[in-house]
Amino acid sequence: MGDLERRLLRLEGKNPGRTPEVEEADKRHWLATARARRNHENRNRDEFHAHDIFRVLRLQGRLGATTEEVRSQLRSWQPPPSERAVERVLARAIYEQEDGTEGMACSPEWRGAFVATDELRERYERVPDETLAWWVATKSEAEIAREAEVYGITEDLIRRAMGPDLKEITDEEKWRRHREMLSDLYYGEKGYGVQRHLTFFEGSA
Repeated sequence: MGDLERRLLRLEGKNPGRTPEVEEADKRHWLATARARRNHENRNRDEFHAHDIFRVLRLQGRLGATTEEVRSQLRSWQPPPSERAVERVLARAIYEQEDGTEGMACSPEWRGAFVATDELRERYERVPDETLAWWVATKSEAEIAREAEVYGITEDLIRRAMGPDLKEITDEEKWRRHREMLSDLYYGEKGYGVQRHLTFFEGSA
């Protein structure tokens, strides 16, 4: 048994009164709070506006039949969303095969970004919760990068997942996209597991 496992068992032993019902209630509360944070932290107003227009056009049966037609519709709306928002929202709708996008073509640059995003999610999913918590609690960025590469999580993959406009967006938008791409890690079941281990580590400090 390694040091990490021993620490976790010791901490769990300090709190034997926590029943499965209490654990489940804590989990539900954490996930509910995380959903609220997700809506607040990940809301890019411009992209939300562009996708809202897309949905309205589709529901009204007025959505164009080609990528260029829909792009023109989104750009001509008043007030118009930014070109960056139009390109990312339209490309993602096509990539995710939303209704109305049949036969449309996603740009190769954005398709490559979304493929990289899917790969990044899968690789983070393979990292044990306790390892992720350990990275957050005790490791330097250099150490994290070395360990992350063991799971195929590289700087190159992260940059590709961010999108072809990476050099044009702010640091704030980069972090928003990071949270958006890894939403389960920040706001879902995996995030809860990581937070639980972090609580253990903090309690043993």
